[in-house]
Amino acid sequence: MKKIKVLIIALVITVLMTVSAGADVYYFDIYDHWAEDDIYYATNSLNIFNGYGDWTFRPDNNVTVSEFIKIIYKIGNENGILGIDMTGDAEYADIDLNHWAYTYIMSIDNYMKRTHRINITLKDIFPEESLEPDRFITRYEAALLTSVLSLPSVDNEDLPFYDIDADDKFADIFKELFNNEIYLGFSDNMFRPDTNLTRAEAAVVSKRIFKEAVYSKNGYLDGVTYFNNDYLGEFPLFFNYENNNLTEDDFRYIKAVTTIEYLEFGGYIFPEDEPLYDLNPVRTLRELDENDYFNKIGVHYYLLLNDDITDEVKLLHSNAILDSMLFNTSIGIEEKLILLHELVNYDLDKKMAIYLEKTRKRIEDDTLKADIDFLLMDYYNKNEKFAELYEMILGYEDLDLISGDFIDLNIEENEQLEIQEEETIDYDVEFDIIEKYITNIAYSLYNIGFYDEAENFVYNYIDKFNDDENYSGISDSRFENFTGIIKKLKIK
Repeated sequence: MKKIKVLIIALVITVLMTVSAGADVYYFDIYDHWAEDDIYYATNSLNIFNGYGDWTFRPDNNVTVSEFIKIIYKIGNENGILGIDMTGDAEYADIDLNHWAYTYIMSIDNYMKRTHRINITLKDIFPEESLEPDRFITRYEAALLTSVLSLPSVDNEDLPFYDIDADDKFADIFKELFNNEIYLGFSDNMFRPDTNLTRAEAAVVSKRIFKEAVYSKNGYLDGVTYFNNDYLGEFPLFFNYENNNLTEDDFRYIKAVTTIEYLEFGGYIFPEDEPLYDLNPVRTLRELDENDYFNKIGVHYYLLLNDDITDEVKLLHSNAILDSMLFNTSIGIEEKLILLHELVNYDLDKKMAIYLEKTRKRIEDDTLKADIDFLLMDYYNKNEKFAELYEMILGYEDLDLISGDFIDLNIEENEQLEIQEEETIDYDVEFDIIEKYITNIAYSLYNIGFYDEAENFVYNYIDKFNDDENYSGISDSRFENFTGIIKKLKIK
């Protein structure tokens, strides 16, 4: 009998070691626990928690002050929000280099002091002479520490907690945490601020604050975005050289562009391969330009990107490219877009708007039409033509949630109805198009400096989506871009 028990124990240990070593960690004591999913997420996805040697998690055990500071540091560090910063002296009598959490404590303390949006310091949370890092942390203290990674909330609901006074000096922080769904309290509308934080609660908070911290990591309002940009990074010749009687200059041009492409992707020209490449492609392009080579678009484009020239000369190249494009009908739409994505960086007066309008009229695809609108927004933004930009985006203030209204503000009402009757509307596609317009218009308002207008603009369309049953099937995750935009605007 004893032999059987020994075999069973050995088998269990072997299985557990195999599971934990090869895949995720599992615990004996959290099956069907209310925080089971969050505990496993914090353990296996975030790698914040470890279990005990007996394969338990002990969810009802408490968390110490230093342990929770480490949790917040690791989440912030993982999202690029904060790093190691041990400048200055510790403000607590019991904290020095000998304590295992010294690095985390100092880094959090310095980050809180130096970040303008954070109106609280570590000393505000732990005001005593000693930090007592190895004592258990309360829910009140943990919430204030968590706020280090919390951004302004989109919603503005009042606090429901009976045991957090409205005149508490940190009431606004608790309100933000509640509206960001990081600390929701208990079913009896109590927060229980003096209760020690459990490991299960810490795991739940870790998952929630990690999701919140991602908003700091992702780039919102960093520039105009597009639907179609897979072709960017390609090296077109801007002419079909196949089945033509190629001249010596044609061969020189093709070799120069091919060499630029090869070197751009990290290629190295070995001595034995030198005959296959142009050892000075920029010089070749300059010579072709001086010799009035016919492919002016290609020559000027690759000189613009690769020659060591002044801004004034870059502008000359840009004008030459656009002038050639105005009279060249042979280049394809992708080649045009490659050129236009570069040309929006230069002030080309009204010619750019004229060319974009002409191009747009020849396009049938909705996302390409939208991208032409976005190129014009990009052009106005980058060249600080804010009067023209503001005039352009004013018309988008309060449109119905119909992509056609955004793509063509001048669409006739009877045409709009005809389209709706004849075509089955894909509201996922509709949402994607409208969301991209909202995002780029919000960025434009933000770049002009109209922060409140940008925030109200986004809020207005969030309300429209929430009220329109046609978009009720859109998942909450699809709205995260709007949330990130509003958070950035509120910080500003």
